[in-house]
Amino acid sequence: MSEKDEKQSAKRSECGWAGCPSNGEVGLDERQWCRGHFFRVASKRLEGCRAIVGDLAENRQQELGAAAKFLTELIGQSTSLAASAQFLAPAEREQLLEISLAAADCWKKLQDRGRSQRGKTAQIAQ
Repeated sequence: MSEKDEKQSAKRSECGWAGCPSNGEVGLDERQWCRGHFFRVASKRLEGCRAIVGDLAENRQQELGAAAKFLTELIGQSTSLAASAQFLAPAEREQLLEISLAAADCWKKLQDRGRSQRGKTAQIAQ
């Protein structure tokens, strides 16, 4: 193995899913995931974000911050995967599109919620 190959191999890491033999291609939640597990983890976390954004309880500010951080990372990593992947199967392209659109929709709702909360605070202050 050449020095270049060794460096490339060292850069690769295993998928963060226990027992998965694949290389990690996409980082999310401070772990590397293969494509299949990226889609699985992203979908599951996205469901949680939707629930947090949909909950109007004001005591969930910390969770909203974590959701915003996750959505920002997810949107960036989805874009990166789409740009850097040499080949995406049609099903992977469809999953990536669904996750990207859902993340963008959830982000928009999170931003709208933030604006409405600031508006309520301003009305109370007056």
